[in-house]
This record gives sequence, structure tokens and C-alpha cells, in this order.
Amino acid sequence: MMALVDRLIPHDEEIEALLESIPQQEQAAHKEKGELKRTGISSTIAVAIHNFPEGLITFIAALHDPAMGIAIAIAIMIHNIPEGIAIAAPVYHATGSKGKAFLVSAGAGLTEPLGALAAWFLLRNMFDSMEGAFGIIFAFVGGVMVFVAIHQLLPTAQKYGKHHLVMKWLFAGMAVMAISLVVLAFVF
Repeated sequence: MMALVDRLIPHDEEIEALLESIPQQEQAAHKEKGELKRTGISSTIAVAIHNFPEGLITFIAALHDPAMGIAIAIAIMIHNIPEGIAIAAPVYHATGSKGKAFLVSAGAGLTEPLGALAAWFLLRNMFDSMEGAFGIIFAFVGGVMVFVAIHQLLPTAQKYGKHHLVMKWLFAGMAVMAISLVVLAFVF
């Protein structure tokens, strides 16, 4: 699904074709803004697609086991902070507008409650047979974000940031996830 979204968003070659009509000295700034805008758009779409099934899984988990639902909601709440930043930062730098960055980030986040509402309407009476669906939904949610992180966010962070700092925080994030999985295994 994300590969299809990636094909629909203009790439560097298409952006460069548009830039040919702009004077030479302005092209670099427009190209950089175009790249950041593309990153912001693809991150927004990915997070919106990613958040919808998160809402589903949180609702289903809460129906199945309220303690698990609360734990998942807290974990999702914590990881939504960097997701919002991943959307807002490129949008802000591409547009210069804090308001646009906030609205785009908030809009992507609102797909999560929509997912919970969809689960309530469609799945609320079937949660006993949802064990297999948990794995499928979690795989989908994780796959979307891994695609965007590797394909878009990591290269952009390395281009506009410091390579070693980006890699340090990438591995720090992986360590936090690994530790949290071990801790959650003991809790549940």
C-alpha cells in the first residue's frame, strides 16, 4: 500500500522538471522545499494509514482485556509524539507555517479515533475470535511505518541532520523498543 502511495507523490525528477521554469538562483531553495514537502506528505499519509489500524487494535484490545487496552493506549500515546514530529518538522520547514504543520499533524492523528469508531461499529461483537486478527493488524501497522522510516524519514534526517546523531537516535529508539517489549512480556 505504501509503495503505491509513494508512486503517486511527485519524485525528484518531476520536481526538477517543474524547477526548470524558475531562475537558477531560486532553484536550490525550491528543490529543497519540494523534497521536504514530499517527505511531509508521504509521512502524513503513512501515519494516517498507520493510525487507523492502531485505533482498531486499541479498541479490540480494550474489549478483550481492559488492562491490555490501557497498556496499548499508553504505548501508542507515547509513540505518537515522534510521529507528530516526523510530520510537522518537514511541513514546517517546507511551508514556514507552524499552523499548517500543526493541522497536518493533528489531521493524521485523528485517523486513530476513526479506527476505534470503525472497530466499534464493525467488530464489537466479534472480539472473541480476534486473536489472529491482532497479528495481521499489528503486522500492517508496523509495516507501514517501517517502510516510511527506511524509505523516507531516515534518508531525509541524514540529509538535513548529522549522520552520526541520526544513527545514534535510530539505535536508541530500537533499544527503547526492545527493552519495552521485554518489560511488557513480564507485565502481561
